[in-house]
Amino acid sequence: MMIILNKQDYSEVKKKITAKENNPPTFAHSVLDEYINGTVYADSVNLQTILIGTNSGIYYVFGNENNDHFNKD
Repeated sequence: MMIILNKQDYSEVKKKITAKENNPPTFAHSVLDEYINGTVYADSVNLQTILIGTNSGIYYVFGNENNDHFNKD
Protein backbone atom coordinates (compact mmCIF):
# COMPACT_ATOMS: atom_id res chain seq x y z
CA MET A 1 0.00 0.00 0.00
CA MET A 2 1.17 3.51 -0.80
CA ILE A 3 -0.10 6.78 0.67
CA ILE A 4 0.60 10.33 -0.46
CA LEU A 5 2.06 12.35 2.38
CA ASN A 6 0.91 15.83 3.29
CA LYS A 7 3.44 18.63 3.06
CA GLN A 8 3.27 18.93 6.86
CA ASP A 9 4.99 15.50 7.00
CA TYR A 10 7.93 16.50 4.79
CA SER A 11 10.09 17.61 7.72
CA GLU A 12 9.80 14.13 9.28
CA VAL A 13 10.74 12.53 5.97
CA LYS A 14 13.76 14.82 5.67
CA LYS A 15 14.92 13.84 9.17
CA LYS A 16 14.49 10.17 8.34
CA ILE A 17 16.37 10.17 5.02
CA THR A 18 19.29 12.15 6.43
CA ALA A 19 19.50 10.42 9.83
CA LYS A 20 21.78 7.56 8.78
CA GLU A 21 24.88 7.41 6.62
CA ASN A 22 22.65 8.15 3.70
CA ASN A 23 23.29 10.69 1.00
CA PRO A 24 19.96 11.47 -0.67
CA PRO A 25 20.11 13.26 -4.01
CA THR A 26 19.65 17.01 -4.16
CA PHE A 27 16.33 16.73 -5.97
CA ALA A 28 14.87 14.78 -3.01
CA HIS A 29 15.74 17.66 -0.69
CA SER A 30 14.34 20.11 -3.25
CA VAL A 31 10.98 18.32 -3.32
CA LEU A 32 10.87 18.17 0.49
CA ASP A 33 11.80 21.87 0.72
CA GLU A 34 9.17 22.61 -1.97
CA TYR A 35 11.66 24.21 -4.36
CA ILE A 36 10.61 21.84 -7.14
CA ASN A 37 7.27 20.14 -7.72
CA GLY A 38 6.89 16.54 -6.74
CA THR A 39 5.06 14.01 -4.62
CA VAL A 40 6.15 12.07 -1.55
CA TYR A 41 4.70 8.61 -0.95
CA ALA A 42 5.11 6.30 2.03
CA ASP A 43 3.99 2.83 3.02
CA SER A 44 2.36 4.18 6.20
CA VAL A 45 2.61 6.99 8.69
CA ASN A 46 5.54 5.04 10.20
CA LEU A 47 7.62 5.96 7.11
CA GLN A 48 9.30 2.57 6.71
CA THR A 49 9.51 2.95 2.91
CA ILE A 50 9.49 6.33 1.17
CA LEU A 51 9.29 7.29 -2.50
CA ILE A 52 10.07 10.87 -3.52
CA GLY A 53 9.21 11.71 -7.09
CA THR A 54 9.56 14.84 -9.18
CA ASN A 55 6.95 15.86 -11.73
CA SER A 56 9.61 15.35 -14.41
CA GLY A 57 9.92 11.63 -13.58
CA ILE A 58 12.97 11.31 -11.32
CA TYR A 59 12.50 9.11 -8.26
CA TYR A 60 14.30 8.30 -5.03
CA VAL A 61 13.36 5.36 -2.80
CA PHE A 62 14.45 5.09 0.82
CA GLY A 63 13.88 2.54 3.55
CA ASN A 64 12.79 -1.06 3.44
CA GLU A 65 13.69 -2.22 -0.05
CA ASN A 66 12.01 -5.61 0.59
CA ASN A 67 8.59 -4.05 1.14
CA ASP A 68 6.77 -6.09 -1.52
CA HIS A 69 3.36 -4.40 -1.13
CA PHE A 70 4.91 -0.96 -1.57
CA ASN A 71 7.08 -2.09 -4.47
CA LYS A 72 4.06 -3.50 -6.33
CA ASP A 73 2.19 -0.22 -6.01
